[in-house]
Amino acid sequence: MIIFGMFLPIWLACGEESNVSEVSTVADVSVEVDATVQKEIQQGPLLVTTVLTPDTVRLGDPFELTLSVESTETVEVEMPPFGEALGRLTIVDFTPRESSKESDGIQHTVYSQTYGLQPNRSGEVVIPSLRVGYRVDVDSDWEEVLTEPIPVQITSILPTDGDLVYQNARMRLGALPVEQPWIPWALGGAVLCTVLGVGIWWMRRRTVLETQLSAYEQASRQLKQLQDELSTVQLDALDSIYAGLSSALRGYLEGRFGVSALEQTTEELRQSLPTCLLSHSTVVSKKDIETILVFLSQCDAVKFAGQQFDVTDAQERLVQVQTLIEKIHKDSLHSQTHSEPSNPSKPSDPSKRSKRSTEVHDGIV
Repeated sequence: MIIFGMFLPIWLACGEESNVSEVSTVADVSVEVDATVQKEIQQGPLLVTTVLTPDTVRLGDPFELTLSVESTETVEVEMPPFGEALGRLTIVDFTPRESSKESDGIQHTVYSQTYGLQPNRSGEVVIPSLRVGYRVDVDSDWEEVLTEPIPVQITSILPTDGDLVYQNARMRLGALPVEQPWIPWALGGAVLCTVLGVGIWWMRRRTVLETQLSAYEQASRQLKQLQDELSTVQLDALDSIYAGLSSALRGYLEGRFGVSALEQTTEELRQSLPTCLLSHSTVVSKKDIETILVFLSQCDAVKFAGQQFDVTDAQERLVQVQTLIEKIHKDSLHSQTHSEPSNPSKPSDPSKRSKRSTEVHDGIV
C-alpha cells in the first residue's frame, strides 16, 4: 500500500499529460473552408439563389459566382445572356447547366450559371444585379427578377501593415550579342554575282558564236526561221516574211562580198551592185544580179506599197532566195578550188587546203 501510494501521483500526472496531448491533437486537425455569400429571392414560382465563393479575394485570384433558378416545369425561364456586364470583373470561365429534381411530388427544373471571375484592381467591387425573366404560360406576360448586388472586397497583393522599402536600381545589363547581319548578305551577293557572271559569259559566248558564223550560215539560219514562221503566219502578217527574206539576202551579200546592202535602198543597190560585184563575175553573173534586184523590188512593194500576196507566193519567194544563195555559195567554192595553183610534182599540203576552205566558208575572199 505504501508503494502504491508513492506511485499514484506519478501515474495521475502522466495520465493528465496524455489527455492534454490527445486534446491538442484533435484541436489541430481542422478543415479550412472558404467563406461564401449566399442570397435567395423567392418571387412567384421562382427561387433565385446567388452564391459567391469566397467573399474576400486577393487581386489576381479567380473566384466563382453561381446563379441558380428553381421553378416548376410549366414555367418558362430566361437566364441572363453570357457576357452581361459584371462591373470591373473579367469573365474567365462560364458554365451553364440545367437539371431536374422532384420536391413534394412536384417536378422542378433547376437552371444554373457558374461564372469564373477575376478582378483587375483592388478595393471594393460590387457585382451588379442579374436579371432573370420568366412567364407562367405562353399567354401570360414576361416578368423579371433582379438579384441583389453583392459587394466583394479585393485585397492588394502588397502588404498593408508595413512600410514600403525602396531599393537602388540594379546594374544595367550589357547588350546581348547580335548575330552578324552581313553573313547572309554576303552569301546572297556571292550567289547573285555568280548568276550574273554566268549570264554575261553565256551572252558573250552566244555573240561570239554568232559572229564566227559565215555569211552563208547566218543566211541559212534566218531562212530556216522564216520557213518555220511561214507555216503558222496569217495573211495580214505576210509583210514580215517578205521583210525577213529581204534582210536575209541583203545580209548575205554584205557578209560575203562586202557590199553595204543593209544600209542602201533598192534603187541605190541598182546603181552600186553591178560595180561592187564586177570582180566576182565568175560567182555572181549579171543574171543573178538582175534576179536579186527584181526580188528586192518585190519585197519593197509588199512592205511599202501594200501589194498583196498569198502564202503560196511567199513560199515560192523563200525557195527562190534559198536557191540563189545556194548557187552563189557553190559557185564560190568551185571558183576558189579552180583558182588554186596545182603542182603535180609536189603534193598539196592538207593543212593549207583546210585553212583555205575555212576562209572560203567564212566568206573571206
